[in-house]
Amino acid sequence: STHPQPEERNKTVAALAAEWKQKAGTTNLKVNRDSYLRMIDGLMYGEDPRQGFTENNVFYHPDLKFQFPVPVGWALQNTPQQVQMGPQDGSAMMMMTLGQGASLQAVAQTLVQNYKLSVVDAKSVTVNGLPAYAMVADQVPDAQQQQQQQTAPVRVLIYLIQYGGNIYNLMGVTTTANFNNYAPTFSATMQNFRQLTDTEKLRRQADHIRIKTVPTTGTLAQALRSYKMPDKRLEEISILNGMALTDQVTKGSLIKIVQK
Repeated sequence: STHPQPEERNKTVAALAAEWKQKAGTTNLKVNRDSYLRMIDGLMYGEDPRQGFTENNVFYHPDLKFQFPVPVGWALQNTPQQVQMGPQDGSAMMMMTLGQGASLQAVAQTLVQNYKLSVVDAKSVTVNGLPAYAMVADQVPDAQQQQQQQTAPVRVLIYLIQYGGNIYNLMGVTTTANFNNYAPTFSATMQNFRQLTDTEKLRRQADHIRIKTVPTTGTLAQALRSYKMPDKRLEEISILNGMALTDQVTKGSLIKIVQK
C-alpha cells in the first residue's frame, strides 16, 4: 500500500505544522491581519438606509424622498425591485413597485393586462397634493384555475401615485371575502404616501467599518468605549471583531468599530 500508516501520517502532519508555524511567525500573522484591516477600513456595514429603512412603523426612502406608514405587526421586505409587506398569517399583502408607463392611465392599463384584472371601480384622486389614480379590481381566473376551482377569488386595491419623475404602484391584495376587512388598512398606507421632508431622515447615512488603534492595554469593551461605542452595540461589535468583550487587547493593536 502507498498510504502511510496512521502513526507516520500524524508525525508528518505535526512536523509540517511546526515548520509552517516557524516559517509564518506570529509577526507575519500580525502584519497580514493589520494590512487586511487597513483594506476594509471604510467598508459599508449592514444595510444602506439611503435605499429605504423602517422606523416606528414608517418606511422612509431618503434617496427617492418619500415615506408611507407600515401597518402595525406587518413584516416588511425591501429590495431594489419592490417593497413588500404583509401580516404574519399571510392573509393579505401590499407591495410597492415602479409603474411602467408614461402616464397614470397608461400604467393602470398595463397592470390590468399583466395581472388579468377586471376593474370594479376607478377614479382620479390626489394623495397629499400628488396626482394619483385609485382602482379596485378583481383578478380574472384563467381557464385552468376555473376548472380546479381551488383558488379563492382575489380582489386588489391599487393606488398609482405620480411623484418625483416616477409613478409608484401601491397594490393591496387579498381574497374577495377578506377585502372589506383589509381595505381600510390598505387605504391608510396608500393615502399617507407623501414627500419626505424630515431633514434627519433625509440625511441618514449607512454605518461603515472604521479601523482604530487601541489607546491603552485593557479589555475589548474598554477599547470600544474609548471610541464612544454605545453599550447597546458592544456585543455586536465584539462579534464583528471575532472576540469577547472581556478579551485583552494591547496598546497599538487594531480593532474594528462602527461609525457613519
